[in-house]
Amino acid sequence: PPQNFQQILLLLSIPLIWGSTNVLMKIASTPPETSQKRLKYIFWQLVNWSGTVLFHWCLGYPEFSILLVTSVANGGTLVFTALGESLFVNRVTGRYYIGLGMVVLGLGLCLQEEAAV
Repeated sequence: PPQNFQQILLLLSIPLIWGSTNVLMKIASTPPETSQKRLKYIFWQLVNWSGTVLFHWCLGYPEFSILLVTSVANGGTLVFTALGESLFVNRVTGRYYIGLGMVVLGLGLCLQEEAAV
């Protein structure tokens, strides 16, 4: 498990980057396409790839297990994408929040199991 606050922030930065850039890339890819929107899309894609670099770097971190990194990255990405969609796109329904709560619950169970090991 992570040993200090910096490691926790490092781990949470992956889903924050992926989740926020998912929404921003979706916005940048909506019609009508302009050269400015293409540049924004490319910029957000590059930022998204930085999250991928962090993900692979964390997989090699001795304090992080593969279960921990993938659970936090994937579950957290869904959470941050939902938050971004509700802020910027407003296409989130009540059922989406129920599913999101279940993902957070499952993520909590994974983290609890990881802490027990």
